[in-house]
Amino acid sequence: MFQPTAGDRPGVSNIAIIITDGRSNNETATWLEAKLTRGSNVTLIGVGIGKHVRQRELEGIASYPVKGNVLYVANFMALNQSVDRLLNTICNSKL
Repeated sequence: MFQPTAGDRPGVSNIAIIITDGRSNNETATWLEAKLTRGSNVTLIGVGIGKHVRQRELEGIASYPVKGNVLYVANFMALNQSVDRLLNTICNSKL
């Protein structure tokens, strides 16, 4: 998706936001894909919604520093209320 044919522009940061309310079907494959994506200069921000999110997996997906690239919210309504926090994370990241 981060290709010039899909609208990617040189000199503009690439950011992907992963929103989940659970865990992946294959944690190892998910981590591998996240690692490959980060290696392609894409910043990954993980958003966990609810109590079933696997913290270790979400933090393994997110770019470093994890503290600045992972957001947890209680439910989808809380996500709506956290949009400003998410935008602040994106806009203030050192990409």
